[in-house]
Amino acid sequence: MEKRKSRCSPSISRSRSSSRRSTAWRPSPTSSATTTPRARRTSWALPRSWMRPLGVLLAAGALGLLAGIAVPLLGTLTASGLVLYFLGAFAAHLRARDHHFAPWTLFFCAAVAALAVNLTCR
Repeated sequence: MEKRKSRCSPSISRSRSSSRRSTAWRPSPTSSATTTPRARRTSWALPRSWMRPLGVLLAAGALGLLAGIAVPLLGTLTASGLVLYFLGAFAAHLRARDHHFAPWTLFFCAAVAALAVNLTCR
């Protein structure tokens, strides 16, 4: 059987294969928007056992913000917890060398705004 020749020059194909090897453990630039949460979790080396507790914390934060309308202290505590949650998410993205922070920025600013509103409207 004959080997098929690559359409690319050898230097280009070598550079592509070496770049694949060096970035195999990192998420690709488009991975956050096009892959499943499971694929992103594996690429960030996040243990599977953490997924449910993190999801529960985020859902509890959302419910806590809603309950904070009736109980202002609960809203303040929940908003500060969400700020810490999203700071942890930022650190996890930096650790995985994923530098696409647009969604994170939106959610982090919403948590900071909720905290600011709770602190100033007492």
